[in-house]
Amino acid sequence: MIKTERQFDEYARGNGMVGAAQPTDWRAAALSACSSCAVRAQGICSAVRPKVHGHATSRPRQTIYRANEPLNGVRMICEGWAFSFTLLPDGRRHIISFLLPGDLVSVRSVLQDRLPFSVHTLTEVRHCSFERAELIAAMREKPDVFQQFSDLCVAELESANQLATDMGRRSAEQRLARLILGLKARLTSRNLVRDQSFEFPLRQQHMADAIGVTSVHVSRMITTLHDAGVIDLRNRRLKILRQAELERIANAR
Repeated sequence: MIKTERQFDEYARGNGMVGAAQPTDWRAAALSACSSCAVRAQGICSAVRPKVHGHATSRPRQTIYRANEPLNGVRMICEGWAFSFTLLPDGRRHIISFLLPGDLVSVRSVLQDRLPFSVHTLTEVRHCSFERAELIAAMREKPDVFQQFSDLCVAELESANQLATDMGRRSAEQRLARLILGLKARLTSRNLVRDQSFEFPLRQQHMADAIGVTSVHVSRMITTLHDAGVIDLRNRRLKILRQAELERIANAR
């Protein structure tokens, strides 16, 4: 438990925390990260007080949570992209979900002390954690907070159900199209899509590990979509040129 400025400074230097270089104003700097956060107003974290030692910034390609480690509160992605994943005994990786600004690492973190998967950053990520007990208390006292948490649980369950259907019954082309459309829908709800174009930091291996094919197969499918004028992917941005055709491929209609 961090109680003193010295303890905070030591913690901050080791975790890339905002304001770590200015020990005299560490509390104000940490709290201001919440007040200026673009997703706090819509996120479930708005129901709890900012946690003065709960903010950190992680570089791309960093593991910010390892499977089955004790959780330090409920973790949320504030800026940037990350993903949750599991490793098979032979070393193969399966990506469970891509985490966007405003996403909890998992709703399970509100109910459990450990998670069975790891979390890795795709881009630079600013993330925060807040007290599990405080959020549970807010859900007991405020029906709207309980409803918001219930909606998150339903959405995570639906995502798991669709993933099971994707992997069991849909073709690789359908899975890739659904991945792109799903990310676009989630980014649209966060006002992060402009003229059908959005940030897309996924590499071929990330897509392959998410839909259960090889990176070579992903490369072929992306080339096919690009040559058909369905998408344009360059400079880590993706633009959907023919939404209806992508939906037809995904069998989304």
